Order: sequence, then structure tokens, then C-alpha cells
Amino acid sequence: MLKEDFKSRLLSSFSHELKTPLNGAIPCLEILLSDETLASEIKEKYIVPSVSSLKLLESTINDIIDFSLISNDQLILNIRPLNVLHLINDLQALLRPLFNSKSLKFILDFEKLIVNPFFYSDYNRVKQILLNLLINSIKFTNSGGEILLKTESQFQNNMEFINFEIKDTGIGMSEEKVNDVQIY
Repeated sequence: MLKEDFKSRLLSSFSHELKTPLNGAIPCLEILLSDETLASEIKEKYIVPSVSSLKLLESTINDIIDFSLISNDQLILNIRPLNVLHLINDLQALLRPLFNSKSLKFILDFEKLIVNPFFYSDYNRVKQILLNLLINSIKFTNSGGEILLKTESQFQNNMEFINFEIKDTGIGMSEEKVNDVQIY
């Protein structure tokens, strides 16, 4: 047990150390984005992709930190109202450089978002899950392909639930791999 505890603490400490320079770099680049004297071409070509890449790296580091917290039964969820449209806009902004680099079409389907775009959940965790799934779709979809993010509301027991579905034109998984995936 000591070995596992040590590995978990080391992982957590290392991850937090990696976040420190990110927490300095991202705000500096975001200030440059708001600088009206800087050419928009420079912003779009260099700064926006840099911010996006750093935020994606930050997301990966957060995954590692969460893993160590889960291992130690210390993960705390922050449940509060979450706006689906705000979440999707954040994901689009983060992933736009990756979509553009592979000439991928990102299709959003909100047709079945019934009542309103709000639901209760942990914003960072939902974003983290969708981000990981979308990055995998981007990774395994050939240039010129498409990725669909479908969001729909469903009612069960007088409660509204939001379902997310991601489809892509990527290579997919073998039947054997699909059977290994657990659905919760």
C-alpha cells in the first residue's frame, strides 16, 4: 500500500508542478489576444493555437491529477448549473486549431435539446470527458472527415437528462474492442 500511495503522491505533485508554468503562460497569451494593436493575423496564426495547445495540455495534466485523487478517494465533484451551449463553445474554441489542422468538419446537433440548455453537473468533469472523446475522434479521423457532437434532452422520472453522442468518420474500433468497452 505504501508503494501505491507514494506513486499517487508523486504523480499528483509532479502534475501540480507542471501546472505552475501553464498558469503563468496562458494568461499572458490571453492578454496578447486582447491587445488591439497586435495584428489579427498573428493572433489567429500563432497565439490562438498556442493558447489552445496549452489548455489541452492543462486538461491532460488535470486528468492525471484526477486519477491520483480518485486513487486516494479524494476526488470532489463541484455540482452546479451547467450551460450546455457554453460548454460546447468552450470545446469548439479549444479544438478549433486541431479541427483546422486536419480540415475536419465539426457538426453540432442540438435539435433535441428540449427544455433549456442548463443541467446540474460538474462543469470541469463533463468538459474533460467530452474533450478526451473529441480528441480521440480527431486523432483517428482522416483529413477532410467529419465529427458530430449531438446533444439531446431526455426525461425520466420527471427529471431531465442530457445525453451527448459523438460520431466520426474515423477508422472505428474492431468488434472485439467494442465488446471490451464498458458502458455506464
